Amino acid sequence: LRRKGHHVTILSFDDLPVSLSLRARHLAFPIWAAAELANLNRRVPIDVVDASTGDAWLWAGSVRRIAPRAALVARSHGLEHMVHRAIVDEAHARDASLGWKYPLWWGGPALHLVRRSLQLSDLSLFLNEGDMAFAVEQLGVPARRAALTTNGLPSALLALPTPTKTNCAPRIAQVGSYLARKGIDSGRVALAKTLDTNPSVRVSFLGVGCRPQRVYADFAPVLHTRINVVPTFKRPLLPQHLADHHIKFFPTLLEGFSGALLEAMACGLAPVASDISACRRAITDGVTGFLVPPGDPRSQHEALQSLVDNPGQLFGMRAAAHASVQRYSWDVIAEETLSMYDRALANKRPRQRGGGAI
Repeated sequence: LRRKGHHVTILSFDDLPVSLSLRARHLAFPIWAAAELANLNRRVPIDVVDASTGDAWLWAGSVRRIAPRAALVARSHGLEHMVHRAIVDEAHARDASLGWKYPLWWGGPALHLVRRSLQLSDLSLFLNEGDMAFAVEQLGVPARRAALTTNGLPSALLALPTPTKTNCAPRIAQVGSYLARKGIDSGRVALAKTLDTNPSVRVSFLGVGCRPQRVYADFAPVLHTRINVVPTFKRPLLPQHLADHHIKFFPTLLEGFSGALLEAMACGLAPVASDISACRRAITDGVTGFLVPPGDPRSQHEALQSLVDNPGQLFGMRAAAHASVQRYSWDVIAEETLSMYDRALANKRPRQRGGGAI
């Protein structure tokens, strides 16, 4: 947006003037941000406030009157209400308690403030159709004030070469946190069967966010030598980690819009992913990857096995996946974002493109 001539100021947790715990930052940031926005508006009139859901509730509800001509855009990075439902369902499935602290913030006031922010915004942006439909049908967000947006990829990932054919056995990568809502319960069954059926296939778990022993415990010891676990890694090094991999396995049950999925496709991996709205935005089933029913290990294994058994299909899908994500340039998304800002501003006032404050 700056390259296109706009004045952009970014406020984040890192800008808070004091060191606070994560929970305290969630509470303090909207108050601090509202004061900062008021100060900024006195110096340079603000055209658009683009805020994550839950971060602009104070601005939306009261302080906003300081800049009544500014449009407020609420941006969801994965709707909190959907995450809440997944957490509750997971707890019920495991017959576990969420604890007494959960409803005091995340399961209560936080959800209310997110809903309020969405309702008061001039435009609410969502990363997938499921989140947007829930916000319109359940949270009272007017359909005309709701729209889909997307995330982009770093230019370094868009500059990667196209995949090449290989005669080696396929390697599967699962990138992301090793959590129940990421589909590990069904995913481990599908992967174990794939490894049992194909002695030359190997699997890597990247960025699991837990000790490797947690992952190995879900697989028979005889398979451990063919499983590689990387607890954390630096994001710019992802292409190196995926250099000799061919299939991206993504059995997630809940997602906003996965950067990890796009990044793996940019690295030339063919995805086998859950058939949920977030994945449908990125994958054309049977062309750029396979979409399978979430939580269904049999379907997951069958899709994985199909790619293992058909090198030609695997290569074609890898090439198609790589080509399909080239459209996720931040320059393209910046233009789309400006169109969204124009839409938000339409009910406010006409303005000149270029030079606006965001």
